Amino acid sequence: MKKISLFIADYISNLVNSFKDKRAKKNTECLINKIFGGKSIQLWSISSDSKEYERFRNLINGEMVNTLDVELLNKNLLINSVSCLKGQHRVVVIHDGSEIRKPESEQLENLGWVQALDGSWVLGYKTFDSVLIDNQKGTVKLLSCTPYSNADPNFISIEEKKAYEKGKLADTERKKEIEDILAKQDDYNSKKICFAQIKSIHDQIKAVNPEIVIIHVLDRGFDSTEIFDYIESLGDKYVIRFKGNRNSNEKILNEKGKETFLKLYSKVFENKREAVYSKVCFQKKVYQDAKGIFEWDTVVIENKLYQVARISFYSRDGQKIFKDPMLLICNYIISNFEMAQYVYELYLQRTRIEGVFKFLKEVLGWETFRIHDYTSIKNLIALTFFIGGYFYEIEHELINNETVQWICKLGNGKGKVTRYYFMQGLSKLLLAAEVEIFRKKNDISEEQMRLAYKMFAMK
Repeated sequence: MKKISLFIADYISNLVNSFKDKRAKKNTECLINKIFGGKSIQLWSISSDSKEYERFRNLINGEMVNTLDVELLNKNLLINSVSCLKGQHRVVVIHDGSEIRKPESEQLENLGWVQALDGSWVLGYKTFDSVLIDNQKGTVKLLSCTPYSNADPNFISIEEKKAYEKGKLADTERKKEIEDILAKQDDYNSKKICFAQIKSIHDQIKAVNPEIVIIHVLDRGFDSTEIFDYIESLGDKYVIRFKGNRNSNEKILNEKGKETFLKLYSKVFENKREAVYSKVCFQKKVYQDAKGIFEWDTVVIENKLYQVARISFYSRDGQKIFKDPMLLICNYIISNFEMAQYVYELYLQRTRIEGVFKFLKEVLGWETFRIHDYTSIKNLIALTFFIGGYFYEIEHELINNETVQWICKLGNGKGKVTRYYFMQGLSKLLLAAEVEIFRKKNDISEEQMRLAYKMFAMK
């Protein structure tokens, strides 16, 4: 199709208008339309011919003046998503990483190592992603996606940089490479990506609503006092889960009689409260009449005071629901049970981003690309995230919009109106339109179409 679907024209208007070149605008519209229609990000399979494939490749490989790159896509996604925050008092922003797993691939540029679902290590790429919870509508909006690889030469981990600075890096070639990268200030690592993305989101939200309170929610992989203090320096709030092996400030003697620090999950907290919940869901299992134990205290960590809550849940027969207590750090003052419960409920919203990852992978094929160069891979991953943002943008319209309802029915929704069925129906709709254009262009009559359908259709 030559024109972008009316369903998404408004959503991508800022992105398309970022390009001065008319061909870049046209190719951007066409590529996004093809991804929608083909339900795929495999450029070769959704391209009409080799020439169109090359146009799509040139659009994302970074070699042209007008390029669909990570920075441009994230900028437009932020603009689309935060305009709803005018007049709101607070917003929850959830950050987390997702692995783009390519275990069968070996030829892709800068293939790194990521964790598979079973905990083993496989080839792939990483992303750092952010979404917000629209409190007024209860919906999710996608904000930003930064793809990266720990095999990229410019990726210099904190440990590797320390070894370089101390002169303990054995690989002389890598030492010289790091020296050149640092001189150009082209180095990055996961923490730098985290800081940069949090800052860009903070700035964009505050530009729309200077008075809004931003609450950042992160999981155990971001257990770092540098991150705690950085978010606080922005004037924002945070709720972050500790790693299970986090130490308290209390010293004890271990089994061998040596002095060590007591683990936070074993520390006696000053405040404690129990509550019974009629239903608790954990790892797709429902527990009736579960008992929650909430504890909270001020804890010294690396010579600074922090507010910490510890939450444990037990089934009605006394069995642990969590293997270990959940430890949450925040910069709220936890003065009572209600506040401890509030902090816990804020953290629970983190599961919303896991649903985003599931949708991107299962419906939009986030991991199915087949291009080889690293620049294109990063840009295509970010483009998929951007397109995914459209489906979350229209989520509040899905149920009540009559057009959306029949599109979901076309997608075999059988009465269900969801992003998945909308995508299924939309792809069929776009395909039907493409067939109609083909019929008219090639002077094929409706009678010929009916005859072909009768001869070759499966139904």
